[in-house]
Amino acid sequence: MHTFRHKSGSTFKKSLDAFVTIATMGVIAGHASAQGLQVTYGNQGLATLVYNGVTLADTNANGQDAFAVYEYERKAANGTVTDKYSWDGGYTTSWNASTKTLTLTYDWGTVKCIYTQPTSTRLNLAITVTNTTAGDTINGLAVSPLYVRFPNFPIGYDANTPHVGYNSDGPNVQVADYGTGAMALCNDDVVKNLYNGFFTISPDTANYKRYEIWTGSMPLSFQPPNYPKFYRPIAPGASDTYNISLRFGATGSTAPTLAGDIYTSFRTAWPSQVKWPDHRSIGALFLATSQSHPATNPRGWFLNDPYVDITTPSGVSALQQRLLQYADNSIPILQSMNSQGMIVWDVEGQEFPQPTSYVGDPTQLSVRAPEMDPIADQFFQKFRNAGLRVGVTIRPQQLVTSPSPQQNEVTNPAQLMINKINYAKQRWGCSIFYIDSNGDTNAPYDASIFKQVADAEPDVLLIPEHANPKYYAYTIPYGALTNGATGDPLAAIWTYPTAYSAIYTPDGDLNGQHSALVASVKRGDLLMYRGWWNDPQNSQTQSVYTDAAIGTGLKGQYYNDPSGGGTTFTTLALTRTDPTVNFNWPQGTSPASAIQTSFYSAKWTGYITAPITDSYQIHVTSDDGARLYVNGQSLVDNWGPHAPQDNYGVISLVAGQRYTIELDFRQFQGGATAKLEWLGNSGALTRQVIPAANLTPAP
Repeated sequence: MHTFRHKSGSTFKKSLDAFVTIATMGVIAGHASAQGLQVTYGNQGLATLVYNGVTLADTNANGQDAFAVYEYERKAANGTVTDKYSWDGGYTTSWNASTKTLTLTYDWGTVKCIYTQPTSTRLNLAITVTNTTAGDTINGLAVSPLYVRFPNFPIGYDANTPHVGYNSDGPNVQVADYGTGAMALCNDDVVKNLYNGFFTISPDTANYKRYEIWTGSMPLSFQPPNYPKFYRPIAPGASDTYNISLRFGATGSTAPTLAGDIYTSFRTAWPSQVKWPDHRSIGALFLATSQSHPATNPRGWFLNDPYVDITTPSGVSALQQRLLQYADNSIPILQSMNSQGMIVWDVEGQEFPQPTSYVGDPTQLSVRAPEMDPIADQFFQKFRNAGLRVGVTIRPQQLVTSPSPQQNEVTNPAQLMINKINYAKQRWGCSIFYIDSNGDTNAPYDASIFKQVADAEPDVLLIPEHANPKYYAYTIPYGALTNGATGDPLAAIWTYPTAYSAIYTPDGDLNGQHSALVASVKRGDLLMYRGWWNDPQNSQTQSVYTDAAIGTGLKGQYYNDPSGGGTTFTTLALTRTDPTVNFNWPQGTSPASAIQTSFYSAKWTGYITAPITDSYQIHVTSDDGARLYVNGQSLVDNWGPHAPQDNYGVISLVAGQRYTIELDFRQFQGGATAKLEWLGNSGALTRQVIPAANLTPAP
């Protein structure tokens, strides 16, 4: 879901409201009760919409609020395109009360809306457009299925700001919470693009809280410039259907509460492809500056150091030695922060001013920074020899320098990024990539571009500067603490519960936002910091990881089950954080007073982080049943009743990487035991209860 904002409500005065008045005729269908969703119909389709006694639409009293096609675009076989609007006429309307179908008939085909009410809180609208011509194409339509009038401004709404989504950036669920209830306007098709949302109408939105529902398969001439532009053309003899719905619930209802099925469907259609279990910090390395340069230092190495001189062989040699020393100095800082690796933001230097400063093209290093090119391999190898991952910045544009330096957009940015990634992987072993300037905050590149990159490069970590919820399927987006980023937007978490991001902390309020950052790191977010010098803020960044890791353990959920042990995880009685799983409950006792002494079960969930890279035995001692899963792999399955037994499975774990863990436990009668231990097969880690410092609870 992505909501777009426009500063001027007057722009939308071209809304259908200004041009169309359709008289709604007598009511045909009644409603069942005073509560829930009540819908009545007339000869112009939906006549009244009432939820829990609050009237949200009444086309009997306000005929201009009824269903209409605001605009459509028709392309003749010879290529001539014509726009037609509702006030141009040229159609007839009919209503079938038995099927609740409204039909608008044109000389080129029909627009049909079928209304169904599957539950007392939901109304579905299936709008089907059929092209009956022999040779013309209907490029798209802008439909106004209904206008709604809220009793007051919904939370977050005003007289000027439309709330519209279009599906390419995430599930399109627009929630309007009007104080006594909540309505969600949904695009039920999670694959095809469709404009769908609430438009404002001046002055009616200010005066009457009146919003136009816009459902469109073509752009409007007056839509805000940051809206994407797309069409869903309908060929001769073909049809297209727009499936939307109105969902209702209590005030305070969230988008996933009202439309959880849409989020599930979206994840199924666009599953997460991020497979990067290491959530440790990443050091940011900057080698240069884009500010005005000395003549002898045209790429701004070492903050425009005037003693850098790349115009002489001796000066180049001195710079190269200094760059290698920079690597040597950075490595212990990265290691002291327990980082997984680093990103060099400007391996090509910064010859040009903003916004061109970051070249973002390692394939051009020999041209853009010939003084760096000969020692770049040695530079990156130093970090890899220290066990650190390495990365660089890339851009989805192509740098040109004539007639002036600028980053040019290309027709296939995905392939350009793939080429740059492959070069850096093969030459330097890079696996982390910051993607600079992928659009802007309000209009990032389409997420499908990053899906192409993720498909081609599944073993790298992509960190784009700008993002929307769909990006989280393929990347971990960048955020800056100075810009208020302390975690992931709810829309992203609702769409992908395992979503996480990279938060750049320098110069931000680390003390004031400490608790928020701890919570974010517990969720999975990773932090970035200055990795080339002992920035005083680095200790604050490290303290976030310390507080997020120590003394946490696993999320423990305890259930009371029916006598006889027929089912498990029946009635949740207690949720807590257990620092370790190391329990012995004698006969007649239980984990807590809320838990009965026989026939109960428990589930411990969260993440496990290995201190060293090794092959591990993960042991579970249990009485009675136990099942253990690590990283989705079943390691122990001993689910029946038995005396205390030790079982284990073997799995390879990489130091610092987080893996999901779930331990299921069931108790029948008598005493109970549950213990979770590990040992390293190399002998470096002796058998011990897995400590809290290596366990993080599930959200």
